[in-house]
Amino acid sequence: MTPVSIIIAVYNRATFIDSCIKSILNQNYHNFELIIVDDGSTDGTKKILQNFKNDSRIKLVFNKTNFGLMYSRNKGIKESCGEYIAFTDSDCIVDKDWISELIKPFVNDKNIMIVGGQIVDPPPTNYWECVNKGCNFIASKSGYVERIVGCSMAYRRIFFKDNLFDEALKYGGEELEKCLICKKRSLKVYYIHTAKVVHYHRSNFKSTFIQYYKYGYGNTYFYLKQNCIPLRKPKTYFTIILMAFILMIYQPYFTLNYGLGLLILFFLFYYFKKYPHKSLYENIISFPGEIIKEIAHISGKLFFIFKKYTRLLLKK
Repeated sequence: MTPVSIIIAVYNRATFIDSCIKSILNQNYHNFELIIVDDGSTDGTKKILQNFKNDSRIKLVFNKTNFGLMYSRNKGIKESCGEYIAFTDSDCIVDKDWISELIKPFVNDKNIMIVGGQIVDPPPTNYWECVNKGCNFIASKSGYVERIVGCSMAYRRIFFKDNLFDEALKYGGEELEKCLICKKRSLKVYYIHTAKVVHYHRSNFKSTFIQYYKYGYGNTYFYLKQNCIPLRKPKTYFTIILMAFILMIYQPYFTLNYGLGLLILFFLFYYFKKYPHKSLYENIISFPGEIIKEIAHISGKLFFIFKKYTRLLLKK
């Protein structure tokens, strides 16, 4: 068996971390090491981690303070020795076949540098969990993709030789940045549907809004870093704004009475395409929450752009 290093960065996850670790230790793939980097937790997470200190498969690393996800993942990489390096989040439960399935594509194609697995949603218990259901959907079957999700991913070790995670990227999106690098280098990213991880989502308005605001902020950072357009599907946004502007000028009555309805239908159609595995009922119910997520995401993007270019103007 090829040696695999599994890295978990954890911060204040006392509720989940015990179950997460036990699910990894229950793998049917035995040649692995588990490196857990505690990023200055203050909620009892450290005490739970100490329960596993005598397991020879586990290496515990404790940061003196909270340095952030990318710092902790880089620290885990430096402590690791596996040929493949896998990552999951501290609020995830992995399937017993997760590692064995996740590394299969590496064997079949040497140009594959990153592999992502399926993210399974637990049954929603409230409205916001319903809204966040499917947010990590990539594809319905295995194959080559343009992106994967950070809570279930693996890399060839050689990829990190000159390409560690950017520690300035504070708010996530690191996996998308790596996928963009692969695309530029003509390397491949693969999604395997049989490598499953259950991921627990944000369960209230505040945590959901903050999460997507941070996603927007962080995504803008790495898109600009890669010289890419930071707004997703800018042609779509431009078309919507242009249509609304034309209607407001020439048909104000139509805009007030029917324009809003058409806009809602457009967004409903967009989300049905975005979340095809959700039922019609789930998409309709989730629609207001999805709009709030989009607002939060765009707000994060715009604030980063405002902050960046304000600093540039002040320097001049």
